[in-house]
Amino acid sequence: MWIYERETLAFLEVNDAALRRYGYSRKEFLDMTLRDIRPAEDVPELLRRTKNAGLAGESTGDLWRHRAKDGAIFPVAITSWKFTYRGKKAKLILARQEDPSKIRSGFHNYDDHPKNAAATPKVSMKP
Repeated sequence: MWIYERETLAFLEVNDAALRRYGYSRKEFLDMTLRDIRPAEDVPELLRRTKNAGLAGESTGDLWRHRAKDGAIFPVAITSWKFTYRGKKAKLILARQEDPSKIRSGFHNYDDHPKNAAATPKVSMKP
């Protein structure tokens, strides 16, 4: 879990579980923004989605690809809550790592991303 500032996308807080999964020290993580944990080709969509986040206070189940310090890319499901943190418009993020074989649909479909299509088995939704 982490908190980021909605205007700058800068991380404001991060928990120990995220530090372990992403491989960064607390100082490194807090010196970064959301852009830094995304594959470069996903950043334009990140910027579009965060700019047009709307008025909803909570978002559940958005699927994204994240990147660890060692370069490993993995799928996550995001739940977020808007709130004010130390006087800044912020979001609290719960990122749950997902099994790529379970992600079949969604705005960001891990299976259909060109970097993952060859490595991820397709699952038919037909009866």
